[in-house]
Amino acid sequence: WEVVNQGNVGGRNLLLNTEDERTKERATSNVSYDYEYSPLLKDIAGDVFTFSFEGRGDVDGMKVDFYFRNSSELITKTVFTTLSTTYERYVQPVVFKAGFSVADIVYCSFRVAGGTGSVFIQRAKLERGNTPTDWTCAPEDDIENLELKLTDVHAQISTTADSIRQEVQANYAAANDVV
Repeated sequence: WEVVNQGNVGGRNLLLNTEDERTKERATSNVSYDYEYSPLLKDIAGDVFTFSFEGRGDVDGMKVDFYFRNSSELITKTVFTTLSTTYERYVQPVVFKAGFSVADIVYCSFRVAGGTGSVFIQRAKLERGNTPTDWTCAPEDDIENLELKLTDVHAQISTTADSIRQEVQANYAAANDVV
């Protein structure tokens, strides 16, 4: 494996919805789940990424890795990390195999291996380069949260306007009864 683009600092999280804790249980075989990724990932020229996350296993010996896949195979080097039973921050390099690039990505997956038990992951971050930065949500997550808040504010304004309208109509009707 040849690592290029040494020293690139990313900063921008390319995975969506990564703050909340995710749990995956492994019984007798490896299990994995996919992360939704930013559409910008496919537009990035580069072959080295860093995946960082907070994680723990409920038993000793739980191992995890993060990888890119195309429709039929892993397209990045496999790097397993053994988890502690208490939450810690972990960093894994994500390096493409020769002949593959971001254009080949179909899935961004997190795999649980080694041991039998559950793994807990939160605050995952995928960024370009090999120098990790502190966790931040993807900008798309902020936009989605803002849209949800705006919808809630619009609903509150509408409810308040309806309430004011009803009160004015009631007062108007009461004033007409006096006349």
